[in-house]
Amino acid sequence: MTYRVYADVILLQNLAADFLLLSVVKNCLRLPERRYGRLAGSLLGAVYALGMVLAPIPLGYAGRMLLSATMSVLMAWTAFSIHRKSEAAEAAIGLYIASMLAAGCMELVQPLGIRVNLLFWLFTAGGSFLIPSAVWRFGMQRCMKLEHQYAVTLFNKGRERHVQAILDTGNHLTMPLSGRPVQVLDACAAEKFFSWEDGVQYIPFRSVGKGGGVIPAYQAERMEVSGQGGMRVIEKPWIAISQEALSQKGEYQMLLNEKYWL
Repeated sequence: MTYRVYADVILLQNLAADFLLLSVVKNCLRLPERRYGRLAGSLLGAVYALGMVLAPIPLGYAGRMLLSATMSVLMAWTAFSIHRKSEAAEAAIGLYIASMLAAGCMELVQPLGIRVNLLFWLFTAGGSFLIPSAVWRFGMQRCMKLEHQYAVTLFNKGRERHVQAILDTGNHLTMPLSGRPVQVLDACAAEKFFSWEDGVQYIPFRSVGKGGGVIPAYQAERMEVSGQGGMRVIEKPWIAISQEALSQKGEYQMLLNEKYWL
């Protein structure tokens, strides 16, 4: 049997689909874009899809999954201004989830005809630019919080405090001279745990959307961090005190520095 492949159609279809998916990921995760980044990332994905049709590589299931994951990372890195591996992984996972959801929706509307398919793509295009995607962001944040949620015990001069913490990949707070990582603790959780005799230091910080300033920090004697990856003991940790609640419903009281990934 002879098959006729229209390379231009495959290329354009995948280019449009990848551009929409990258737009969804950009708007949902609030990622900064490189100049013409989404177009370049979409073109990379379209060329990959065309290559797999014209010259398929004989790979097993594991090989196909690894190749697909690699391409997702490359597309995300090409499209967005990413500086850390964790951001690349989050963007790649978001792209993979978006593609799976889009594929599932297409399977559902396929029997209804081309008009419904066209409406679906128009809705996806409009949604990627106009709809705030609150459900997506809530789901991604919940998954990240559950995966990187820790039980922390603080020790200082005979006092002990148990708090719930999450790993904050956006927390790059460090001490000005030593460069040691700093955690952020809710003021309510820090009440009667530190005192002026412990020696307070004010360190500068910057926050997205809130400008910058200084925040008081204390050095505790010890901190024990327990999570899915085991337990880690940190001697002489620096703890900054936030006057604002870190979570709306009190799910956690501390933001761990990204360097303390278990």
